Amino acid sequence: MHPTWYALVVVGVVIAIDISRATVSWRAAQRFSSAALQSNALHFATDLAGSTAVLVALVVARSGHPDADPIAALFVAVIVVAAAARLMRRNVDVLMDLAPADATSAARRAIERNVPGVSLRRLRLRQAAGRHFVDVVIGVPPDAAVAQGHAAADDVEDAVRRALPEADVVVHVEPRAGSEAELRERVQAAALEVTRVREIHNVNVIDVGGRTEISLHLKLPGALSLDEAHEVAEQVERSILAGLPEVATVRTHLEPLAEVAEAHRPAAEVVESEAASVLRIVREETGGAPRELRFLETDSGLVAFLTLALDPHTELEVAHATASAVEERIRQERPEISEVHVHTEP
Repeated sequence: MHPTWYALVVVGVVIAIDISRATVSWRAAQRFSSAALQSNALHFATDLAGSTAVLVALVVARSGHPDADPIAALFVAVIVVAAAARLMRRNVDVLMDLAPADATSAARRAIERNVPGVSLRRLRLRQAAGRHFVDVVIGVPPDAAVAQGHAAADDVEDAVRRALPEADVVVHVEPRAGSEAELRERVQAAALEVTRVREIHNVNVIDVGGRTEISLHLKLPGALSLDEAHEVAEQVERSILAGLPEVATVRTHLEPLAEVAEAHRPAAEVVESEAASVLRIVREETGGAPRELRFLETDSGLVAFLTLALDPHTELEVAHATASAVEERIRQERPEISEVHVHTEP
C-alpha cells in the first residue's frame, strides 16, 4: 500500500474514534453539568478538527498543492487557541462567582412580575456545577405577620425556580421602610439610645435627589459645655446612621433643656387689663369667647394660657391656622405678655 493511502486510512480511523469520544464526553457533560467533562469533550473535538484538517491537507497535497499542509497546521492552531480561550473564560467566571447576566436578569424579572407585593432589596447569583445559587433579600410591610412574610418568601422561591429550574434559592425577609411617620419614629428611637439626650423634636425627613436626609432638634442639659454637647450630637448622628441605613445625612440643632420655672398668679389689676385685650382679639378672630383664659407670672414674664372652642368639623389645618392667628395678634398688640399658649378643642 502506498504510504499516502496508509496515512489516509490511519487518519480516517482516528477521526472515527475522535467522533465517538467527543460525542460521549459531550453527552455526559450535559447530563452531569460537569466543566471537567466539557473540557474533555472540547479536547476530543479539537483532536477531531485537527485530524480532519490533516486528512484534507493530505488529499489536497496529493493533488498537487504542497502549501495545504502548513495551512492545515495553522487552521488547527487557531481552533485550539479559540476553544481554549472560550473554555477558560467560562470556567474563570465560575471560579470568580460571576453568574451569567441573562440568568440574573431572568431571576429579577420573575420576582418583579410574579411577586408584586414585595420590594427587591438585593439579588446575588452565582453558578457552580451547572446550578445557580441565588440569594434574595426582600422587603415586606413592617406590620406584616410572620406567616405573610413566609408566604412572600415562598412566592419568591417559586418564581425564581420557574425562571431557573436548577436554582438553589435562599430568601431573607426584612421589614420594608414605611411611611414618613414610621421613619421619624425610628429616628427618635435611635437618637434616644444616646445618653444625656433628654428631648427630640422638629424631626424633618427630606428627599434630595433620591437621598434621604434627616434634620432634628436636640435638647440637652443646659449645663453642658459646647464641646460636650457637640460630642453628644455626633453620637446621635452615628446612632441614626447605623440604625437607618436608608438615611444618607443627619443634621442636628442643639438647644438647652428648659429648667423648671417658678410661677405665681399675677395681681388682679394686671389680669383685668390684659384679659380685656385678649378676649377682644379672640372674639374678632373666632366670633366667640374663649373656653378658658388663665395668666401666670414667671421669671421670664407674663404667660397666657388660652383654650379656644371651635366647630368639631373644623379641619386640623384650619384650627391650627386660627390658633396661630390669635397667638400672633396677642404678641403684636400686647407685648407685655411674653408667652402665649393656645389650645384648641371641639
